[in-house]
Parts: sequence; structure tokens; C-alpha cells
Amino acid sequence: MAAPIITSIDVVPGTISPGGSAVVTINASDPDARVINLTGVATDSGGTPTNQLAILTIQDLLTYVLTADDPAAVIVQRPATPHVFDVTVP
Repeated sequence: MAAPIITSIDVVPGTISPGGSAVVTINASDPDARVINLTGVATDSGGTPTNQLAILTIQDLLTYVLTADDPAAVIVQRPATPHVFDVTVP
């Protein structure tokens, strides 16, 4: 299995004052993900079909960790979006 690929780490805002906070998002993907092609079809009362294609990607569950070199920094991972962290610096 190939290692996950981190495409970016976004910090918003990029500069804060003491006591401020920032949101850090780790954007990563799984190169071992597999793709399923889906086709949806709708047919009108006259029997004329139309279809639309969609792609579903199945990837391994990724685990995210964020650390800081400042021991006073408080890092809280968001449970609903585990790739997003709130960072507060006193």
C-alpha cells in the first residue's frame, strides 16, 4: 500500500495575535483508492431515457494528526471533520 499524499495544509488566517486562533485543514488523499463508475437513468412517459454518469471514490480511512513546536499551542481536532483543527495560541 502506498502512503497517503498530503496535497496541502491550509492555515486561515495565516497570522494571528496572542490569544487568537486559526483553522488548519490538512488536505490529503489515498493513492490506493478505487473508483466505481455509476450511471443513473431517468425515463419519461414516452419511453425516452436519459442518463448521467458519476464517479464514486472509495479510499482508506485516513488518520490526521497536527502538532506544534510551541508547547503553549492548543490544538483541537474537529470530530465531524477530522482533517480540520482549531489552533489557539495564548
